[in-house]
Amino acid sequence: MRQYHLSSFKNYYSISLILLIITIIANAGPKEPDWATNWGKSYRYTDLMYLTGFGQVLLSADMDQVTAMQKADEIARGNLSEKLLVRIESSVSSMTEETSTDFSTYFSSVIQSKSSLEVQGLNSEEYYCKKKKTAYVLIYVRRDAVEKHYSDKATRLRNNIRTHISKGLKCEEAGDRTRALEEYFVCQPLLRELEEAQTIRTASQSSIDKAFTKLGGKISSDAMLNTQVEHSINKIVQKPITNIDDLTWYLAYIIKEQTGNKEVILLVKPFTFEDTRMNSEFSRYFQILLENQIVEVAKWQVVQPADNITPTGTNVEQDFLKASGAAYVLTGTYWEQSDQIKLIANLRGINDNKIIASIQTKADTTVFTETKRSLKPSNFTNAFKDQTAFRYNMEVGSGLNLDVWTNKGEDNLIFTEGEIMKIYVRVNIPSYIRVIYHLADGMRTPLCTSHYIDESNVNMPVLIPSEFECAPPFGAEVLQVFARTHEFEPVDTVSYQGYPILREDLSEFLANIRGMKKRRKEDMEIIQTEHRIVISTMTQQ
Repeated sequence: MRQYHLSSFKNYYSISLILLIITIIANAGPKEPDWATNWGKSYRYTDLMYLTGFGQVLLSADMDQVTAMQKADEIARGNLSEKLLVRIESSVSSMTEETSTDFSTYFSSVIQSKSSLEVQGLNSEEYYCKKKKTAYVLIYVRRDAVEKHYSDKATRLRNNIRTHISKGLKCEEAGDRTRALEEYFVCQPLLRELEEAQTIRTASQSSIDKAFTKLGGKISSDAMLNTQVEHSINKIVQKPITNIDDLTWYLAYIIKEQTGNKEVILLVKPFTFEDTRMNSEFSRYFQILLENQIVEVAKWQVVQPADNITPTGTNVEQDFLKASGAAYVLTGTYWEQSDQIKLIANLRGINDNKIIASIQTKADTTVFTETKRSLKPSNFTNAFKDQTAFRYNMEVGSGLNLDVWTNKGEDNLIFTEGEIMKIYVRVNIPSYIRVIYHLADGMRTPLCTSHYIDESNVNMPVLIPSEFECAPPFGAEVLQVFARTHEFEPVDTVSYQGYPILREDLSEFLANIRGMKKRRKEDMEIIQTEHRIVISTMTQQ
């Protein structure tokens, strides 16, 4: 009979216990981080010290874990960028209103592009929850690191611009006007890059009011560089601008020269009035004239916008631009300044969003008034008042990503009488959707009050059942969409000609609906985000 020693049993049970512990640990997986359960909030990455972006994606039938993690990373980076843009846009509006200082012009190229700011030095953490079938990503960077990086970058850019200006002046003295012009042209994209660096630097500060105070002198200095470059180019080109044809010729010529005369396929967007994203009858007219001049002067191919496409990426506008067949997009704004109008135009690459050509110039107001077309929409006063209300207390819902677009895209939209507008939304997690349309006459109608998008439609385009036919009154209108993790409370409406109209004024409505997301329901924090699109409606030409 075999004899067993007590030590053998002890060794056997010790090994078994170790194997059991290893199995439990292996099955348990990594511990769920606090930022994954708290919608991007973490005790390690506090708002005071860090900039953060949070993204999560629920796996769907046609998406694997790797793809979900990649999309979550894109959403997190976009979330951080959107926070910065919303913060700077709101603060610029407030500072301009309180001090009458035109911060808006300085930051307009960045704000109006509606592009994701490429913040350098970002770090990330990832987590995948098998039980919830959800990928989570947190993007983070220290505020002081961002401030130093972009402060240093702004200094390098200023020195670089001054060097090119100095070389240009020497070339002028030597009689080489062609080389001088080349040096000045290099400065203009660098000036836009400088503005973006200053935007990120300013928006990254924990106290943005103090950041603006410190920035005041720099803005004045940069404005002087802008003016110096503009005057230097005008002196060499010597093209008097006496009418709108002269102006569009000048823009086409300068932009062509900056690109080195290479072949370009581009899309021209209607220029918008100041920082409002509003189009006008003049915007549409000017776009057509500029397109014609670009074809004639630059010999470039101008394409028209795509419509009725299904975006696949997280950047909806970029998908629409790519679908047009263009490699570049030309956008711009125009600003009233005493007896002159200032224009800012940028030519960007669609794939990399990099500015390859830029121009700022001024023309007498008479050049524009002679077109007999209004620079502003007919309802501008009330529409601008609404924009001020929209910007107040605006927040971006971390983790809840909301894409909104129409059959024509989401940016610089013009719908003319008789055209049909379709509205699409896309969310990354199951959500309730509320759609409010703000009409040109000041009425506000809910298109849907609490539509639920379940797991089967997550990450998929969802068509809002209502369609709009463009009809009078015309002007600047706003499509406002909210997404929320819990059902919305009922909206208070009255009936007008068979349509529901909000009873509350805009400020009351926004105060109520934006405040709701901070409440708790069933011990779960309500997360909410919103997306707005400015739409200009007009008569047929």
